[in-house]
Amino acid sequence: MNQTRLSLSLLAAALVLLGGCATTSTSTSTASPAPADSKVLRVGIAPVLPPLAFKTGSDYKGVEPDLARALASDLGRTVQFVEMDWEKLMDALLRGEVDIVMSGLTITPSRLMRVNFSKPYLRAGQTLLVRGTDAALIQMTLFDPKTRIGAQTATTGDFWAKQNCARNERKLFRTAGLGAKALVSRQIDAFVCDAPVNWWLASENEAAGLTVASGYLTEEYLGWAVRKEDAPMLEAANRFIDQSKASGQLRSLIKNWIPYQ
Repeated sequence: MNQTRLSLSLLAAALVLLGGCATTSTSTSTASPAPADSKVLRVGIAPVLPPLAFKTGSDYKGVEPDLARALASDLGRTVQFVEMDWEKLMDALLRGEVDIVMSGLTITPSRLMRVNFSKPYLRAGQTLLVRGTDAALIQMTLFDPKTRIGAQTATTGDFWAKQNCARNERKLFRTAGLGAKALVSRQIDAFVCDAPVNWWLASENEAAGLTVASGYLTEEYLGWAVRKEDAPMLEAANRFIDQSKASGQLRSLIKNWIPYQ
């Protein structure tokens, strides 16, 4: 997690596509777990990280929902999105309330202690969302105790800030969108989050002067979490990723949500 000063073009190149996609019918629910022999694929999701996973009305959108529909189709199931707060996803998986978590999860050693992860489908890194007026100097002032750092609770952005900005004032937010609002209102000076999410937030808040600072802070791999005892689910997810990678469909899907690819 060393800080690396690279151009925005290198940041865009750091996102590597590793899988594919398809389509199927969708249902949404927060009901109790379905039976083990159900034809429903229960996908745990926290739709607060556009363009990876978000919600418009009752419709789940983004990279992860599209991949969840594709995986369900491959398995001959109907996808059921089980929506919850980000920090509750892992526990819900371990309790058997969902079959898989597909919600912009970074594969980390600590998470691997509790669950298994599929093969990675995307390589990305943490970036800084800042006010445009601060972009040129943020690399020099980032570790100044006076610089206020924001991150989303229980994310790798949160972990990075705790480890690297121990002297800074740090504020946590339930969603990335709330972090962006805090940046606009000058409650914080920088917001740490996944590159695709920060680029989305910069686009949403362009009129307010937000931008993504040059360079990235980490290199991370995104994957899907399954219970350690659920070998068939892990095998199915990995098979789907391999087949999708060979087909080249994932590249097209992700470019739909992350056009700078």
